[in-house]
Amino acid sequence: METITNLEQQNVALEVTENSKIYLQTAASWSKFLAILSFVGLAIAALAGIIMIPFGSYVSSYTHLPFLLPSMSIVYIMLAVIMFFPTLFLYRFSQKTTKALAINNATELEEAFNFIKRYWKFKGILAIIYLGWIVFLVPIAAIIALAAR
Repeated sequence: METITNLEQQNVALEVTENSKIYLQTAASWSKFLAILSFVGLAIAALAGIIMIPFGSYVSSYTHLPFLLPSMSIVYIMLAVIMFFPTLFLYRFSQKTTKALAINNATELEEAFNFIKRYWKFKGILAIIYLGWIVFLVPIAAIIALAAR
């Protein structure tokens, strides 16, 4: 804590070293690759969900679980829409970082950091929701399994 106070009193500016620029450029490149890969995967998932709607209704009429495939298609589409946003944040981080490093602009780099912050915040909230669902669904699944015996 004492070190932070001393730095604030001295008004020391944060500098981005050449090595840091190389690391940021590498992170931006991988982020762009993963974002594009995610966009493709999300498009495939949404397309699969859309295709499953009519075929799911047809197949469900011949099974004992009439709701399974149509509801799965809705889940695919919803997940594609939800996951689009963190993927967009990751892609914009890569764009802003590359631009900031190319023109040596601190404002662009700050915007890039804002996008990566939003990406990780979104992912963190999704992780909390996922953990909440697990805490909720595991006991229910256990009760159903025991009742089915």
